[in-house]
Amino acid sequence: MDLVARLDRSLYQPHLIVPEIGPLVDWMTGHGVSHGVVPGADYTGWASTLRRAAQLLPIFIRHRIQIVHAMAETCYRAAAIAGTVVGAARIVHFGYPPDLPKLQASLPVGPDALVGCYNGQARELGELVSRFRPTCRAVGIPNGIDVDRFAVGPTVSSPLRARAGNASHVVLAVGHLSEVKGHSTFLRAAALVAATHPQCRFWLLGDETTEKGARSRFEALVDEIGIRDRVEFLGWRPDVPDVLRAADVVAIPSLHEGLPLAVLEAMACGRPVVATPVGGVTEAVEDGHTGLLIPPNEPEALAKAICTLLDDESLRCRLGQQARVAIEKHFSLPRVIERVEHLYQELLGDFRKT
Repeated sequence: MDLVARLDRSLYQPHLIVPEIGPLVDWMTGHGVSHGVVPGADYTGWASTLRRAAQLLPIFIRHRIQIVHAMAETCYRAAAIAGTVVGAARIVHFGYPPDLPKLQASLPVGPDALVGCYNGQARELGELVSRFRPTCRAVGIPNGIDVDRFAVGPTVSSPLRARAGNASHVVLAVGHLSEVKGHSTFLRAAALVAATHPQCRFWLLGDETTEKGARSRFEALVDEIGIRDRVEFLGWRPDVPDVLRAADVVAIPSLHEGLPLAVLEAMACGRPVVATPVGGVTEAVEDGHTGLLIPPNEPEALAKAICTLLDDESLRCRLGQQARVAIEKHFSLPRVIERVEHLYQELLGDFRKT
């Protein structure tokens, strides 16, 4: 959405294709974005992939598509086949660790460029793809943040903070409810923190998307470790910046990540982050400078880092301020869009030479 909304329309006319009608179609309609719906998936067999490619082909021809930009490897294969037929440049974009078997299944129709959401991912995937397509560009382009929407603001005076009652502090975990986001670790750490900070409250922002029944399992864990009166599940909310600004500390103890937006958004809001050094997190969070890094699956380490921040307001402020500077410098949306457009220009230039 950010990319489509901010592309230079004097140079690019985006046409967005989605697999089903839903909120994204409503958003595109409201923003005047050209779009279409092509149902199906790429990985239910080659026959269905070819059928989907056949549906995409007339759309590509009608709109004179010159660049095919698949926003995940799971939607790349059919688009790549249709893109090859019309002579378009092909990009596959990774926002999270890819499913390697699915990625390798796509390589017979190799991309002209792959975009990793952090530099390390681009290097690793570039080595894999180069075996099949040596001319493929591998580029690291981080996720970008709207620094105006995710702005620094006061904590205690936030209207949302009132829901925490007379809490001394609020520690927030952000991410869809699943084991991969480290919520079990967060809740066990919360119990340890609560033992020394009884007025602290713990919020979980996010809902089930990949693990059905995850919320009920985590609620059962809350009851088991005896912190029901200190924990609140906020579910999905549209006012993420306000929730972030209502917290004192943001914890993201994931087991696996790409470059999580939750980390970047918290940093943009000037909130100190405690995170695990997985995926591209270390390209955003510098331990002791823009946040604190702790090992995955270690509630004691997470609890210790949280307590360190709760007990030192000056440290919280310093990390939050430095985190905001890092976001403005490296992860603001205009910088990210500029890098994507630069890649488009390079690919179009290559195609004009051939």
